[in-house]
Amino acid sequence: MERYEILYETVKKVVEVESMPTMLERARIEGKVQGKAEGKAEGKAEMVLKALWKKFKNVPPEIEGAVLEKSDPIALESLLEHVFDSDTLDEFETAL
Repeated sequence: MERYEILYETVKKVVEVESMPTMLERARIEGKVQGKAEGKAEGKAEMVLKALWKKFKNVPPEIEGAVLEKSDPIALESLLEHVFDSDTLDEFETAL
């Protein structure tokens, strides 16, 4: 029985050591993807804010903050469309 336990522990250590780089690589890739997604969302939020400022000239800080809190790129694209479709900031704010 002792021989099998030693073999089991040896195999277990080998598997752990070999899978460690894989786990680290996966974590690195996931971090990179998440960083890109966050950067993309920030860029879209900035586009929404630029469009708001260009169209309405004066954007209250609470609307700016609400836009910057958004992290979903699709929702931000929708907000950009709302900028163009809204005649007033109040109309736009209902889309937030």
